Amino acid sequence: MVDKLNLLKSLDNVTLIINFNGRINWVNKKAKEMLETENKNLLGSNFFSFFSTTDQNKINKELKDLKNNNIINLKDIILKEINSGRIDLILDLLTGVEKDLIKVMIIKSKDRENLKNKINIPTDFPEKNPNPVLKVNPKGNILYANQASENLLTELGVSEEDAVPNKYQDTIDQVLETKENQELMVQLDEEIYLFSFAYSEKDHCIYLYGQDMTGLKQANEHIERLANYDSLSGLPNRNLFLDRLERLIIKSEEHKELISVLFIDIDNFKKINDTFGHKVGDKLLTDVATKLENCLEKSDTLARLNGDQFGIIINGMKDLTRLNLVIEKILTTFKNPFIVYPDPFTSEGKEVFVTISIGASIYPQDSKEVDQLIKKAEIAMHQVKKSGKDNYRFYSKEMNESFLNELELEAKLRRALDKDEFIVYYQPQINIKENEVSGLEALIRWDNQDLGLVSPGKFIPLAERTGLILEIGSWVLCQACKEVKAIQEQTEKDLTIGVNLSPRQFKDEELIKKVDYALAESGLAPGDLTLEITESIIMEDINKSVEILVELKERGINISVDDFGTGYSSLNYLSSFPLDELKIDRSFIMDIPEDKEKISISKAIINLAHALNLGVIAEGAEIYQQIKFLKENDCEKIQGYYYSKPVPQKDILHFLEDKNEFKEGN
Repeated sequence: MVDKLNLLKSLDNVTLIINFNGRINWVNKKAKEMLETENKNLLGSNFFSFFSTTDQNKINKELKDLKNNNIINLKDIILKEINSGRIDLILDLLTGVEKDLIKVMIIKSKDRENLKNKINIPTDFPEKNPNPVLKVNPKGNILYANQASENLLTELGVSEEDAVPNKYQDTIDQVLETKENQELMVQLDEEIYLFSFAYSEKDHCIYLYGQDMTGLKQANEHIERLANYDSLSGLPNRNLFLDRLERLIIKSEEHKELISVLFIDIDNFKKINDTFGHKVGDKLLTDVATKLENCLEKSDTLARLNGDQFGIIINGMKDLTRLNLVIEKILTTFKNPFIVYPDPFTSEGKEVFVTISIGASIYPQDSKEVDQLIKKAEIAMHQVKKSGKDNYRFYSKEMNESFLNELELEAKLRRALDKDEFIVYYQPQINIKENEVSGLEALIRWDNQDLGLVSPGKFIPLAERTGLILEIGSWVLCQACKEVKAIQEQTEKDLTIGVNLSPRQFKDEELIKKVDYALAESGLAPGDLTLEITESIIMEDINKSVEILVELKERGINISVDDFGTGYSSLNYLSSFPLDELKIDRSFIMDIPEDKEKISISKAIINLAHALNLGVIAEGAEIYQQIKFLKENDCEKIQGYYYSKPVPQKDILHFLEDKNEFKEGN
């Protein structure tokens, strides 16, 4: 007998695994080639969409009988808009622990006919066939069994003189009636056989060719696991998560129950990964998965969706009581530290506190669609991130409007540089002792055609989150250096220019190179450039910060600590940084002289700066009483609305021409 499995493998066939709704879970290389799409686009799409309505109805009709028959053959199907000719489908039911899947083999009809002809010819030497071969008459009586059938007959509980079990007689009758081959998958103890029933016109009998499919079945189950489970955590992956949610929605619609989708993101996971390494990061992910799983019931679904993001389905709810309890339990559980082992050569562990941000959406009130429920839970999670992390939020329509507005703003922001929409504004810094302008601070403004002048507080955080700040920040640095060099030449004043560095800019591996480029292109002297960095940035990674600051100082560039007093600087570390200046945050100045506490804090910062041999500048001065206080306490420089708002380059030139000195009280 010809080995049918090898014949199938030799054909130019296509293999897919789908669920009963047609969602594609796995494809082989031939599937991607025939269906003319990339793997990432094919996975998750609907297999039935490749067929006409007529053929879809034919397939759906056969699917109803698949669970009883195990294998279904469909002939002369046409793939829409794909020049493959007529095809046959072999649908093979794969029954797993989690759910039923279907292995689909697509064979060109002409090749199927060749296969049919080959397996329809009884072998002359069945004794040499390693697979079981039985010959039965129309009543099912066994006329012959080869040597390889011995174990099979024992498992069937029959001898050569007996008839095959009654459950095979229906298939025999069908073959006799149609004269077409039939297939039947049978499990006997731990072994699985595929029986091919072929009619022999010469003998007017039926040949049963048995193929041991146990290994193939196990391989299919392995493929199912690869297609539906995360290899690191063992949890369902996004693909299975979507499928389960789809099934639960159908069930909940029938029983009028609520479903909640939770979208969970680990806060600052990248920092943990970068600090301790990927092995520790992977172990932490599995520990997080375990903690989350312990907060759920067996009926709930936990999945690893992507990277450090997890999804949870809470189903079968009549109200939101259990959902609220689950969320509170999760947040409480994460208040306890994780133990990580960064050094593989010691058993000493370190405590790491990990927080998570949770977004929740509810079926059916937020949506009845799978994709929308997940998307809206993710939107709610991002709102938690923006509000400080380590919390949860339910989705609301207002969030969606905010999310869409932010998407629109991001799209416009990405085009702003190409459209020359950014402008650098300048605010003068006054040297109190010399009573003159000694420097300027560069502040970016965005003038969009549709939105008008957009507040920096609105677009700078967005630029930081999206990474656009690197490109925008480089532009500001170059533009400010170039324009201030021009101002110096035009006014003949020795002015410095202060440029703010965002957290992403300070961590940018190309920072030093970009600073060098800005100075070289503009011709500005390094000593005329002051880079303003917030204390929270430099305290994040002290060793790395010192390394960067030293390299900048070696070039002669000045370093100012911006918004000083709002962070958590350690005085021990502060003294080791190569700094030039502390900048008192405007929040301390604006309430002087009414707020006595702010007066005390401002005095303390000025004294601290002087004790460390640093200069000190105060921002946010708007009234004369604030100027007077700062003068009396030896603050060297002041900037604020009292002198000037931030203005464009042409206006700062007018300001410098008009303001030769600043009179007391004016």
